[in-house]
Amino acid sequence: YTASSNANLSNLTISDGTLSPPFATGTTVYTVSVPYSSSTVTLTPTLQDTTSTVKILGLPVTSGTPSVPIVLALGTNGLAVQVTAQDGTTKKNYSVTITLLPAPPTVSSISPASGPTAGGTAVTITGAGLTGATAVTIGGVAATGVSVVNDTTITATTPARSAGAASPRCSRRRRRCRTPASGRRRTR
Repeated sequence: YTASSNANLSNLTISDGTLSPPFATGTTVYTVSVPYSSSTVTLTPTLQDTTSTVKILGLPVTSGTPSVPIVLALGTNGLAVQVTAQDGTTKKNYSVTITLLPAPPTVSSISPASGPTAGGTAVTITGAGLTGATAVTIGGVAATGVSVVNDTTITATTPARSAGAASPRCSRRRRRCRTPASGRRRTR
């Protein structure tokens, strides 16, 4: 009798998001991004050889069943999955890097609430999660002089645009936010 040296997984899934690249036995490094609302995830490893054992972050996991919930920190989280073959010496390590994305920025108000259609009005935008904002648009037109003061405040200069209601939007990594429906009004 010879103990098996098979330390491969036949599958690896995550409770939220999709592994990149898609799982393949010969691939050992994966990434996935999950939304801010996913503060915990589980990984479900499936062994090719059921006589092998698998650990995630050093904790044993039964093949084909989810791991204990893994609490994610904002940003990058590295997870180690280690398979040990029946022979006890053959090991294979899989790496999963999970990026917990920040909450999308939200805008609660803009002051002053109106300005000339010619633009050029200095405004203060307040909200939450504004740190990291890279752009501000008002009614779809880019504002200038954008400065992130802190997580709750941005200052900018309004662009020229036609009269009417216009909601300010801030963007960060392709995520957008809007003010309440009242928006910013322009006068002539």
